[in-house]
Amino acid sequence: MRYSGWAAAVCCAAALLGSCARPVVSGPGGTSGQPAAAGPEIPPVAAPYAAPERAPQDVAPLDVRASADAADRLGRVAQGVLVDSGGYHSYRTAPEGSGETQDTQSITFSSADGNISCTGDIRVVACALKESDIPRPPRPANAPRATGWLPEIELAPGALSYGAAHGDVHVLTGGAVLPTGSTIRFGEVECLGEAGGLTCASYRGSLGFHVARDELVPLKSAAPLAPDARAEPRTPGAKHCGALVTERAIEQAAEQSWPTTGKLGRWQIDIADPYSCSDVQAVMTRREQHEGQTLWGVGVLLFDKGRFVGPATDRPYDNLYAEADPDDPAVVRLRFALKPSGTGYARARCQGGEVVLLDPVPDGAQQTP
Repeated sequence: MRYSGWAAAVCCAAALLGSCARPVVSGPGGTSGQPAAAGPEIPPVAAPYAAPERAPQDVAPLDVRASADAADRLGRVAQGVLVDSGGYHSYRTAPEGSGETQDTQSITFSSADGNISCTGDIRVVACALKESDIPRPPRPANAPRATGWLPEIELAPGALSYGAAHGDVHVLTGGAVLPTGSTIRFGEVECLGEAGGLTCASYRGSLGFHVARDELVPLKSAAPLAPDARAEPRTPGAKHCGALVTERAIEQAAEQSWPTTGKLGRWQIDIADPYSCSDVQAVMTRREQHEGQTLWGVGVLLFDKGRFVGPATDRPYDNLYAEADPDDPAVVRLRFALKPSGTGYARARCQGGEVVLLDPVPDGAQQTP
């Protein structure tokens, strides 16, 4: 998975929704769009990936066509047995059977047959196969030449890609096995383990893919997919828990708190640990600004049990940083970069459905637009 620069690929994707489909209907364990009738615009069955005759000019997501069977195939993901993703944060660092493992903040898993590995977080999920007969994606003309081009599948909330520069995407192997018939949740993306393969669905984008040793099938529903409404199981005392906050909720909270206007760009999301078991989570949203000098305006948003409570400060600040208070799970510590130099601190608490700033903002902290 991509540890830096993921936001650029994700932000360029738009949610792809169709318009001539049947209504959304309920299903066991979740909801899914009923299959749309096939017609001139909607083929009855999704076609497997086939390599284009010419390499594309630019690195870009796949152009996924809607199909009449996609809603049903993607909807099955929400009907699998939802697992506690807290047990999927480690991977083997040595050959299989050695027992050596390494913890990771990302979720990582292996398919039941061990041929597919996936790694991801609330922003994007990347998968790779050990053995595959799937056509390799051609390297785009404008892709960096200094690195290899890998046949990895990447699903973000609003885009599906196949092919990645070596070093941009990293899939960890040797993760815990996702049993056949089980579903694991990354955020707005979930994956279902199947016999010989898996299917992953982005509820926000109403798209996803099925992958097995011999085929990759991009899938797009003509009708919007309703998200999996089930609560993810949690293990008491676990180090990692399922995500309570989605990327979409963070984007909406940032725009609600500090609307994007004029020359200011979109907010970039920086959440230190989206799979924290703490009820109170702090999310940093940042955007670059130029006011005679380069400033990184950072706003801190507080969520309680997945519900947005409010911003920690009334305005973003240059290079503001937030972390959980080790002594009080309801408190967040804020670190300010002071001008001309130095560091200052303050604390914020979620209390009675509001954010209470326990300490004054230190002198020298620089506000940004």
